[in-house]
Amino acid sequence: MKLQILSDLRQGIIRYYYKYIIIFFVACTIAIQFFLKTNIYIKKYNIADETSVIDCFIYMFKGMKEYIPSTSNPFNVPFDFLLFNLILGLLIGYYPHKDLHGMGLQMMIKSKQRIFWWSSKCIWNMATVISYYAAIYMGILIAGMLFKTQITGEIHKELIHRMLGMEIVGYKQFEIIIFVGLLPIISSIAISMFQMFLSFLVHPIVSYIIIIILYIFSAFYMKWFLPGNFLMFYRNYIVNPNGIHIFPSMMVNMIIILISFIVGYFYFRNVDILGKE
Repeated sequence: MKLQILSDLRQGIIRYYYKYIIIFFVACTIAIQFFLKTNIYIKKYNIADETSVIDCFIYMFKGMKEYIPSTSNPFNVPFDFLLFNLILGLLIGYYPHKDLHGMGLQMMIKSKQRIFWWSSKCIWNMATVISYYAAIYMGILIAGMLFKTQITGEIHKELIHRMLGMEIVGYKQFEIIIFVGLLPIISSIAISMFQMFLSFLVHPIVSYIIIIILYIFSAFYMKWFLPGNFLMFYRNYIVNPNGIHIFPSMMVNMIIILISFIVGYFYFRNVDILGKE
């Protein structure tokens, strides 16, 4: 299994290193735009506080406010929310399916242990998500260093309120770290695991479309069982009294991950691999 994992990491991540460099530059560009905007708001409203990297994290993963349907409030999915998540969906989409009809099939037949192949793909999936977010976080940090911002976890409430209309009160530091650092990664792993399993059950393109629909539904409905909500800072209870909480969000993610892994295993244990070529 070790050889299988190393092969997946090499063929599925390291081989496509340039994609993560592109993601890094996209994140860095958006972060630079944010810090340029902060200078405008600081001067306009005479804000004394300096910006920090955590402010940029919140900006990057803000998503959209809870949507309340009305004739005067048309529904518009935020571009940056879709951009980051659909790029990740593209990274997840094709490699496992391609490997099943290539080197992966040979390794699966040779080892006679389909659980090793599927487990390796799940590890690759998680590693891909972590690498993706690492590129984003590095882009934010580099942009912050260029603008000599504070590398801290302190939120500058007045600035965030002026820029994003968020009222952030009564929070604990670890909650902010979870909502902008840990929860997006775990949620993306859950969604990516679900997408990967669906790509074998139906087709990579169909699974990608289903994930797009999931994101749109998550933007339209602020529900605890729609994991797309966990990727939007606007949707947590620190900002919205009716928003999502950490524990149920993590539970939903863990359930999606476990179900995707277990159902995927039973699927590959019984499917005719040679017949799917």
